[in-house]
Amino acid sequence: EKGVRCSRCMGRGRETCSQCHGWGIVKVYDKSTMTYVEERCPTCHGMGAFNCRGCNGRGYLIMCPKCNGLGYVPIYPTTEDMN
Repeated sequence: EKGVRCSRCMGRGRETCSQCHGWGIVKVYDKSTMTYVEERCPTCHGMGAFNCRGCNGRGYLIMCPKCNGLGYVPIYPTTEDMN
């Protein structure tokens, strides 16, 4: 079972770069020529996207079997734990 779809990347496993907005290039001001020059984006290295930080590029979140995705183990046992 894969788990729950990642809400950060909508299950794609990739996030669009916020610096270049998915284009892969950014305009940088060059003081010597006093113009803007297109360069490869330093954040995504020209790819336009990178692996999702929420799911590490998987597209889904793996639910922990002990805490059932809550992030903590309940102090008091539930009826499911007693069976």
